[in-house]
Amino acid sequence: MGRKKVKCELISDESSRKTTFKKRKAGLLKKLQEITTLCGVIACGIIFSNFSTKGRSQQPNQQQEVWPSVPEATAVVEKFKDLPEKKQRKYMLNQESLLSASSSKMKEKLEAQVEKNRRLELDLLLADPVAAYHHDVLPDSGSSEDFVNHAAKLDGMREIVSNKVDQITERIEHIKSKGRRMRTRYS
Repeated sequence: MGRKKVKCELISDESSRKTTFKKRKAGLLKKLQEITTLCGVIACGIIFSNFSTKGRSQQPNQQQEVWPSVPEATAVVEKFKDLPEKKQRKYMLNQESLLSASSSKMKEKLEAQVEKNRRLELDLLLADPVAAYHHDVLPDSGSSEDFVNHAAKLDGMREIVSNKVDQITERIEHIKSKGRRMRTRYS
């Protein structure tokens, strides 16, 4: 049975939040151990929380847990600090840069999808000229904006037709050369 998607927001119930924290902390530390063992990398984890680790104290005090140990984590942090600043910052992200990078990737994907949709629409219009007529390829009104939009569509159609002609020409040449090779082989 699969897990349901979890909303990534603060859990309002204190006991549920504490239980979730304990389980996820254990999972995170297990993953750290696995990645260091399986991949032979150096890693450490430092987790700060307000949950009391001893008893049921209601007193919130900042607790920290370090994996694998404080000296080993200190060595990893020192090794990181010894790197040149440019290398240190290469993969570091704050919330703003993460959102900016994510936003630019999404914009690129959107632009690629818009272009793909435009090409598919033009392919469909070329495949069915009657649909092209009903799809408003030819301008009805005399506004310059309509003519510019339709000119762009027609230019896209011209580009697609040109590419198709090139593909057909290449295929014909390929078939001709294959036929010549077969004739010379059996002559």
